[in-house]
Amino acid sequence: MERVSDMKKVKIFLLIFGISAICFVETPTKLRTEQNKFNTVLSDNQGDSISQQKNRTPFVLKISPFHIIQGDFITKSFSAGLSFEKPMKNRYSLHIGARYIFTDKTDDLFNKRFAVIFVERVNGFALDAELRRYFGKERLAMSGGYLSANLKNLYTKADIDSKTVDRFSTAAFINIGWQEIFKSGTVFDIAVGVGAKYVVSASSTALFYDETKHFMDLGKKPYHSGYAFFPFVNINFNLGYCFYKGNR
Repeated sequence: MERVSDMKKVKIFLLIFGISAICFVETPTKLRTEQNKFNTVLSDNQGDSISQQKNRTPFVLKISPFHIIQGDFITKSFSAGLSFEKPMKNRYSLHIGARYIFTDKTDDLFNKRFAVIFVERVNGFALDAELRRYFGKERLAMSGGYLSANLKNLYTKADIDSKTVDRFSTAAFINIGWQEIFKSGTVFDIAVGVGAKYVVSASSTALFYDETKHFMDLGKKPYHSGYAFFPFVNINFNLGYCFYKGNR
């Protein structure tokens, strides 16, 4: 009877041992399976995140050193502003800029005395719109050589000789240029163009003893009054940064 009892105990022990062994073997397998599933989901999420980042539309923010220093290019002024460029279909892009113009009160910091009309105060704004068509199909979006159609509008109000002068100009022209986007995201943009310009100005009084003319108006009209059409030459130079430049 003791042997039968011992045999039962051995069988029970072997049964428990077998069940434990099976559980011990299957548990790591299940853990590895669950871990693999988790890693797959994590990888998919990371891939989606990277894909979403790559699919974001790139855009460029730029400043123009020439505009900052020269303001309205007529009076002793500065300007502050930004331009924004965003790609469109078929290698086209839209470029829009806005600037605020204000008086240069420095003591001839950039030696403008021979190139500007001196005013007591000047304020105004400028708006630019440009449609670009890039040539290089294998380059990053908004990079390489381009041809563009431009429209530039500028308004200023200046105090000169105790009088107020309102001045408006609009120019339409064609640019040909080159924009380079470096690996760091830095953008270099330079262009030249030709077109036509219309300028009109009016003052608070018709009496001006000094009818000052400026070479930017080709000497065709006084600063304070009148209007004129004339040819226009544009030189464009911008520095900027490209966001999400990975898109092609």
